[in-house]
Amino acid sequence: MNQPRIVNYDLYIRGVFGLEFDSFKDERGYNFEGFNHNYLKRIPALDLIFKVDSFSKSRKWTLRGFHGDRQNHKLVQCLSGRIQLILLDARPNSSSYGKTLDIGVTSGVLPKAFILPPGVLNAHLCLSEECIFFYKLTYGYVPITEQIHVKWNSPNYNISWMGNSKDFILSERDK
Repeated sequence: MNQPRIVNYDLYIRGVFGLEFDSFKDERGYNFEGFNHNYLKRIPALDLIFKVDSFSKSRKWTLRGFHGDRQNHKLVQCLSGRIQLILLDARPNSSSYGKTLDIGVTSGVLPKAFILPPGVLNAHLCLSEECIFFYKLTYGYVPITEQIHVKWNSPNYNISWMGNSKDFILSERDK
């Protein structure tokens, strides 16, 4: 399989990169290599070692709010289903501080991954009957008291979610 195309989202949010994978498809389904440390060597000044994998499974209209921390680089990816993915720069010293980037709809069928530096938050809305979202972390779980959280509908940001917000399923933390 070919190495993924690297997309630099630096014009939108500093330090964010995308990986667009080629996949092998036939009558059985599809196959793609979702991570290979050698990919990262093609991104200047980025020599990351990922230590923890985490997964979330959601049902339709579940919105998992803007969460992140100041320690982890994250590689995030939709493995199954369809999601709307939005990123937010919560790093006060960043030239893109406060900017959001609506990646749009990503899915397991169109394999893409995104590398986010510490302080860049991600949120996603499940658009299919169910979806599986994947996080790869360089540090590991950070206690909730040290995490960064921004409300999904904060008036400080111009965020436009798909669907009807009355249908959204939210955790207590995200309400």
